[in-house]
Amino acid sequence: GLGDVYKRQATGGAVTFWSARDPRAKIVLALVLSFALAFAPTRRVVPLVPAAVLLLASAGLDRRRLAALARAVLLLWVLSLLANAFFIPGERLGPEGLGVLRPTRAGLETGLAQGARLAVLAALAAWAAAVTGALELAGSLEWTLRRWPALRVRAHRALFPVVLSLRLLPLLLDEAGRLR
Repeated sequence: GLGDVYKRQATGGAVTFWSARDPRAKIVLALVLSFALAFAPTRRVVPLVPAAVLLLASAGLDRRRLAALARAVLLLWVLSLLANAFFIPGERLGPEGLGVLRPTRAGLETGLAQGARLAVLAALAAWAAAVTGALELAGSLEWTLRRWPALRVRAHRALFPVVLSLRLLPLLLDEAGRLR
C-alpha cells in the first residue's frame, strides 16, 4: 500500500522494524532521548555511544551512508575535543616546552564528554530522519492535529514547502551526479 511506499522512501528501499512504526512515536522517542541526553550527567554520556551506534545500525541505512555519517560525526567529535582541550583552563599536560600547545586535563575530559553527547545527538537525529519519511511525518502531524482545524491548516501550510523540497532533493542530487 501507500504506507509501504513511504517506508521504503524513508529507509532507501528497506522496510525495517523502525520504519514500520508510527512516525509520531519515533519522533517522540527521539525527542525524549535527546532531552534525556541533554540533561544526563557527563559521566553517563560516553557509555551511550555504543547504544546510539546500535540504534543507527538498526535503521536500515546502507553501509556507505552509515560510514559517511560516522566520518562526519567523528570529525565533529575531534574538533570539539581539540577546542575544549586547548581552550579550557586547567592543569596543562605534556612537556613545558610546548607552552600553550599542551592540552588541559579538564579540557580533554570535557571534550570527550561533549563529543560523545554530540555523537549521540547526531545519531538520534540521523536515526529519526532515516526511519521516518517526510511525507509520512507530515501526514502523521496533520492526522494528530485533525481535531484542531486551524492548527491543521497552519501545519499543512508550513509542511507543504518542506515536503516539496524534500521530494525535489533526490532529483537535484541525481542531476548533479550526471553533471560530474
